[in-house]
Amino acid sequence: MHQHDGDSRGEDKIERIRDILFGAQAEDFESRLNSLEETLFRTLESTRQQLSERIEQLERNLQDGLSALRNSLDLQREAQEKLAQDVENRAAEDRRESDRRIRETERKIEELGSRFEGELRDAKREAEQRLNDGLASLRDRSNQRMDELKSSKADRLRLAQLFADASEALVGAGSKGPDD
Repeated sequence: MHQHDGDSRGEDKIERIRDILFGAQAEDFESRLNSLEETLFRTLESTRQQLSERIEQLERNLQDGLSALRNSLDLQREAQEKLAQDVENRAAEDRRESDRRIRETERKIEELGSRFEGELRDAKREAEQRLNDGLASLRDRSNQRMDELKSSKADRLRLAQLFADASEALVGAGSKGPDD
């Protein structure tokens, strides 16, 4: 054990010599290392904080972008719904207008048909009246002519002679053949 104590004392002495020779340099190195470690830690912490802030900013930007996109989509959807409603309303209005025009046309056709029937009835009545007037005039003239013929005997005799001549001519024409 004794020797072991000697070895240990020798090591202590070597350590002291080392401390004397390299102690200031080791302390300087340790100080620099500590300073570098602190700088690295501060830089790391600063970078971590900047990165965290940038991530938060990106998240806010992303949220803002998504909100704007949602709002834009909502506005587009509302515009599409309004447009669809407008088209539907216009189609219904056009249907109502078409129905109104059809009813108006049907009414006009019915009115024209009624007027045409009335005009046709009036024209028929007028034609019948003219025909009746013409027949009456013809009857009157025939009666007048017959009265004239009755009053004149010579005319009746002459008429009888004309009928007789016509009769003979017909009989004579019938008895002669086409070759005569």
